[in-house]
Amino acid sequence: MSKHFEPVRDLSSLVEGWELASCNVEPDGRTITMMLIDPAAWASVLNPAAWDVPPYPARIVQATEETEWEYTFQLTHPAHGASSLGRYRLLLWGGLGNPNAFVYDTDGELLHEFWLGDYFEDVQVDSQQRVWVSYFDQGYGKPMSEDGLSCFDSQGVRLTPWWDHFQPFDMYAMNVAKDAIWMHYYTPFPVARLGFDGRLREWFPKVRGARAIVARGSQVALFGGYPPDPYQLTIVQLQGQSARVLSQEPLLLPADREPGQVVGRGGFFHTFHANVWYRFEPDWRA
Repeated sequence: MSKHFEPVRDLSSLVEGWELASCNVEPDGRTITMMLIDPAAWASVLNPAAWDVPPYPARIVQATEETEWEYTFQLTHPAHGASSLGRYRLLLWGGLGNPNAFVYDTDGELLHEFWLGDYFEDVQVDSQQRVWVSYFDQGYGKPMSEDGLSCFDSQGVRLTPWWDHFQPFDMYAMNVAKDAIWMHYYTPFPVARLGFDGRLREWFPKVRGARAIVARGSQVALFGGYPPDPYQLTIVQLQGQSARVLSQEPLLLPADREPGQVVGRGGFFHTFHANVWYRFEPDWRA
């Protein structure tokens, strides 16, 4: 029997007349940040090789279940994603080359810019305003990107890794939580917990290719996997060095529709379909 995402909010009125470049989830799992681009600039902004682009209007809209607030920008660089960086700053990112990350204040003034590396898979900000970046396989052999994971301070300075050494070839799923980063990566597809104290732990349930991960206590939920189970929800119990699968069942949109991209933040899985924000909280087992 399938589990289903539940609708949180219809965002159509906020998106109307604009192209939705991305919709990112803030750490609490209850706030989203949408990057909206002027349709006339859409093609040039999406070109990953674009460097300087003609000035174009953009909107950053942050929303909860009931409220929203927005900021307007006149940008001259590609930007495909956005997130809060503290209370009065926003981090925008996109494109190949240096720089590809831009920090603005909420009045639209560019404060500084830096390089995240190329071929990044995900960008998430933690509660200490550090920026965590994961990379996919095309980054292998490229400066910075081949490390699989990078961390920057709020000024864009790359921090020397203080964690146990590991080098994921392709980061499939990452969730920056309150005190750790939960990950699933190629190869050998572990459930991995990198604590902010630098300790790395890995468990190996029989799940390969999950695209989103959330955790609570000693349990972890993974969404997705290689065919024939691309929409599978797996609940795993971690105990010592062992990982025991408690349940596996499909996780779908209402009416058994297939979800698109799914992300894990703040203890929830999130997805967006037809301008509707959906969320699912795993049924954690006692």
